[in-house]
Amino acid sequence: MRSVSLLTFISALLLYIGVSCGESKREAGKETPNGFELYYESDQFSIHEKGKQFFLQVKHAIKGSEVSESYLLYPRGEEHDTLDGVVHFIPYPISSIAISSTTHLGYLDALGMNDQITGATGLDLFYSEDFLERVKNNEVRSIGAGSFNEEILIELSADLLFAYALNNVSISALKELRKSGIKVVLINEYLESDPLEKAAWLRFFACFFGRDKLDRADAFLISIEEQYHSIKHLMRSAQDRPRIMMGFPWKGSWHVSGGDSYQAIYYRDAGGDYLWKDHHEAGSLPLDIEVVLRDGSNADIWLNPGSNRSIDQILSHDQSFQSFEAIRKGKVYSNYKRSNAKGANDYWERGVVRPDLILKDLAFIFHPELMNDHELFFFEKLERINEE
Repeated sequence: MRSVSLLTFISALLLYIGVSCGESKREAGKETPNGFELYYESDQFSIHEKGKQFFLQVKHAIKGSEVSESYLLYPRGEEHDTLDGVVHFIPYPISSIAISSTTHLGYLDALGMNDQITGATGLDLFYSEDFLERVKNNEVRSIGAGSFNEEILIELSADLLFAYALNNVSISALKELRKSGIKVVLINEYLESDPLEKAAWLRFFACFFGRDKLDRADAFLISIEEQYHSIKHLMRSAQDRPRIMMGFPWKGSWHVSGGDSYQAIYYRDAGGDYLWKDHHEAGSLPLDIEVVLRDGSNADIWLNPGSNRSIDQILSHDQSFQSFEAIRKGKVYSNYKRSNAKGANDYWERGVVRPDLILKDLAFIFHPELMNDHELFFFEKLERINEE
């Protein structure tokens, strides 16, 4: 049995409690045939370790696929094991990184490693002022928008590209990059259906920088989880559960989060009664606009009405919204409080590693009587500018 630090012991204790409550899938210490020990596991990824080596597995390359990807990380300049089925061997620590999602910046920023980013897709989508300053100073180059610019990626000579795949076309594009010698690692946090497990991908990122960063990630996540569960527990004392609707019509449909999605879990844990909780879908659920107009008209609270920043803007799209209970009572809230002029939104950046702050905002919105000292961080209440 390996020796463990106090931090690891505390982590293991909390993980055991989480497993017994059905809220975690960690099994630290479980051995595998290759001599690696399971350090952490979620629905979408796992981390095993052996000495200074990390064996990482992304369980589903894309949604619904049984194809997985595995990576063996080893200290730069040292020997490493050879494992059956593993074709991606990556020396760490990495020092030059290309990213393809705002969430990737959220993870790297939490580790204090955002200054290692040298390339990114969709630069206008990022919110962090520090990151945008580095873009302005040409320290971060654009590697494409919508698709990767292979030529620039080769010029960057980054140690690694963190990418994600939505379908087989995406997988094929990443395979082509690998043929050019670009090391690609899949990050599929978007497939996680639990806010805390999405945040837990911080551990996955940390492995590429070594044990110190993994310990930092553990300490950070333990604190986040404690705060999250504290708020969740407090919300159980609420006397009622307000009815929650969400979203805004787009291209003839109204997309809402499924009842098994991480958004629905937020609403439940914050003490809300989500209108579509019984639709057992982990992703987005497209509904007929007429269905939402019917079901949502009596909702107590309306969340995330697109990019609208006032009730007036909402009504400018459709005056029939005037009859909505949430509109009449002025209980419409947007997660665009921390956004810039280009529409970049910190909710999709820092929010991935701060589920506690998101839950705290929602708990305040749903049950202000229990959270009277809180100031909204990611969310804002939409006002009616032109009073009738």
